[in-house]
Amino acid sequence: MLVFFDIPCRYAGRAWSPNTWRVRYSLNYKKIPFRTEWVEFPDIESLCRAKGVPPSRVTPSGREAYTLPAIYDSSYQMGTGIYVSDSAKIMKYLDWRYPQTPKAFPEGTQALQAAFLSAFVGRVLSGTPIWEIMVPGVVDMLNSGADGVGSRGSREFFTESREKTFGKSVKSMRELYGRGAPGREGAWLRVKEGFGSVDRWLSINDLVGGEGDSWDRPSDGTGHLGTSDSESPFLMGVKPVFADFVIGGVLAWIRNVWGEDSEEWHFVAGWHGGRWKRFVGALQ
Repeated sequence: MLVFFDIPCRYAGRAWSPNTWRVRYSLNYKKIPFRTEWVEFPDIESLCRAKGVPPSRVTPSGREAYTLPAIYDSSYQMGTGIYVSDSAKIMKYLDWRYPQTPKAFPEGTQALQAAFLSAFVGRVLSGTPIWEIMVPGVVDMLNSGADGVGSRGSREFFTESREKTFGKSVKSMRELYGRGAPGREGAWLRVKEGFGSVDRWLSINDLVGGEGDSWDRPSDGTGHLGTSDSESPFLMGVKPVFADFVIGGVLAWIRNVWGEDSEEWHFVAGWHGGRWKRFVGALQ
C-alpha cells in the first residue's frame, strides 16, 4: 500500500494543505489504496533526509528544499520501494505505475497544463491577496509547541516562515483581512476576480462539445454561440487532470481551513453561479 505524507492540524484527520490536496484528490480519483502518515512542519526536512525522499526543488542559491506532498511506494521494483516528492512528479509517477487508471497527464497535455498552471498561479495565487487572507486561519488550526508537539510545533514554524515570505506579521495580516477588518471585503473581491478569469477559461468548454451541439444552434440574440445543456466542469471536459487537482487543492484549502459551514466557504462556493461548489463536488 502507498504511504502518503501529509501535514496534520489540530483537527484529527483533516487534510488542509492546498499542495497535498492535489495528490490526495488524484489518489482518490484513481482509486489507489493508501494510508496517510502525518508529519509536522518542523519534522519534514529531517524525515525526508532520513528516508531518502528527494528534495521538492533546489533554490537559486543551491539549497535543497524539502516539502510535502511525498509518497512511498513499497511495491516498486519487486519491493525495493521508491519515494517521490513534488505533486506533478508524483502524479506523473502514478500515471506510469498505474497505467490502467485515469491519467493526470494525458498524452500531449503536459505543455498545455503547464501553461494553464502558470496562468492560474498568476491570476489567483500571486495576483490576489489570497495567501495573506488564508495564513492567519492556517496558523490558528496548526499544532503548537505549547500543545506538546515538540518544542517548536507547526504553528510556530509556519508563522516564522510565512512572516519572512510576506514581510509582515500574522497579526497585521489578521488586522488587514480578518473578520471585521476594513480591507476584508475588498480583498475577497480581488480573489473572486482572480477566480473569475478561471471561470471564463473553463466556460469555453461549454460552448460546443456535447452531443447535440452544432454550429447552427440558435443564438441568444446577442450573437453568442449556443451552449451545451450540461457543464463540463474540468479543463479537459468531464475527466479531471493535474490542473484541475491544483484548482481543487486551493478550493479544499479554503473550505477546510475555515470550515464547510463558514461564511468564507459559502462566499466562495456561490461565486460564478456556484461553479466552485460544483467543481469540488465533481472531484469527490
